[in-house]
Parts: sequence; C-alpha cells; structure tokens
Amino acid sequence: MYTDASLRHLLANIGGVLVRGWLCMWPSTAGFWRATVGRLLGAGASSWLLGAPHSVHIGASGLIFGYAGYLVARGLYTRRILSVLVAMFVVWCHGMSLLYGVLPLTPGVSWQGHLGGAIGGLLMARASRHSRS
Repeated sequence: MYTDASLRHLLANIGGVLVRGWLCMWPSTAGFWRATVGRLLGAGASSWLLGAPHSVHIGASGLIFGYAGYLVARGLYTRRILSVLVAMFVVWCHGMSLLYGVLPLTPGVSWQGHLGGAIGGLLMARASRHSRS
C-alpha cells in the first residue's frame, strides 16, 4: 500500500498510476507486471542506497516513473508503431517533469525513488524486448 503526503499529492498520483498503468497493460498484462516489479526493485534499491539515513520515502510517484520508463523504453526497444506512439505521448506530456523528477532539485521530493523507478522500468523493458507482450 502506498501512502501520500497529502490529499493533493494522492490525487496527483492517482491519475499517473491509472493512465500509465493502463498503457503498460497493452498488449497484455505481462508488461504491467514487469514494469511494476522493475519499479518496486529499482525504487526500493535506489531509495535505500541513495537516500539519507533515516529518511522516509512515501507516495506512488516512483511507480509512475517506473511505468513511464517502461513505456518509453518499450517504444525504443520494440519499435512497434503503437509502442513508439505511446512513448512519444509520455515524453510529450511529461518529458520535463520526468527529467527534473530524477534530479535532486526539490527538497522533500524522493528523487531517489523516481530515479530508481525509472531505471527499473527501463531495465524491465530491455529484458522483455523480444517478448510479444
């Protein structure tokens, strides 16, 4: 279960999880599960390794970054037209926020979770690039 810092934070994350999670399910749910597992491992490891001692990392934004990383990388690796269009959509809609979100620019924001989630999503897309799903 994910906790968020405020109702506003929670509401902002719900849309990102639903849209990107749904896009990861195309053409099968295997992509969704791959991206989710990659994100969990990546964000958890990076928060643990790069986070300040005794810091708390909350929210679902690491999941959102994991899905985004998976979707962009899936388009690059598979080169299927719909995957490429989805990747372009994600970059067009969220490109700068995805870039700035993985940098340590905003105090109190877990850039470590964002970075690890994105890397986990990228790695899972690479690992499954020859799969039909």
